[in-house]
Amino acid sequence: ISAQDTRAGEPCTNGRSCLYSMQEFEPWPFQKLDLQRKPGPKGSAVLLTTGAMNPLHQGHIVMLHQACDRLEADGIAVLGAFLSPSHDNYILQKTKRARTLALSATFRLHVAQQAVRGDPLVSVGAWEAQQRGGWPDFPEVCAALQLALDSLPETQVRGRIECFYVCGSDHANKCMLWNGDVGDGVVVVPRMGDRLYGSEDTSRRCYVATPTSDNTAALSSTRLRAAIQQRDAVSIEDALSPAAVSILLHPGPEEYLQFQQDYLQLGIKQPQCANT
Repeated sequence: ISAQDTRAGEPCTNGRSCLYSMQEFEPWPFQKLDLQRKPGPKGSAVLLTTGAMNPLHQGHIVMLHQACDRLEADGIAVLGAFLSPSHDNYILQKTKRARTLALSATFRLHVAQQAVRGDPLVSVGAWEAQQRGGWPDFPEVCAALQLALDSLPETQVRGRIECFYVCGSDHANKCMLWNGDVGDGVVVVPRMGDRLYGSEDTSRRCYVATPTSDNTAALSSTRLRAAIQQRDAVSIEDALSPAAVSILLHPGPEEYLQFQQDYLQLGIKQPQCANT
């Protein structure tokens, strides 16, 4: 099954069993959400970050944990966090300008799910990637998550769960997010040495987390794609969890057939035991 068969919102139509069709992913899986935890002095929150994740790397996950630490320090109980890989239409537009490869949404979601499988805080939301037509921008994704949170029966007892948007300083600078104008607030996670066009102001619901470490700051999807194509095992293992490394470099026969176009883009050869 090619990447085109499982583009955002489209079912598999070629008659083959579609193990990872877009419909198999939950828009907002709440299984990891700690709804039994009491609110902090300043309430409860769930974190969200969006991005191409083409593919995801450990830096995306670490960013959410650092944002969690910052809000917890201010008395906000963080119940969970979500990664939201971008819509295919956004990826195709972005990669066309950059003249680089575009991995399908189903593949990016699958890799991300494997990467956070053992993480107690972070889940992967497919709502953004599942939307038909034009791609939703990050404020719409925040609003969709907030709507889903507000619909939880537990909120009738524990009160509202706020949605905080998490991003790097480059995104905060470009989109002028220093006023905390997305969701219920913003947590900026800078890299060491980043130039910040604003500063923390908790009265405006804008927080700044501890900068990412040198090792994490060096991670990027661009470098990871290059490392995969060059078979740079050390760089790949530094950037990904063991489960994600296995998916990217050592797919099983069914997995390879499911995401064949994605693996071909990455230069990953078909397993010898796979039949086409």
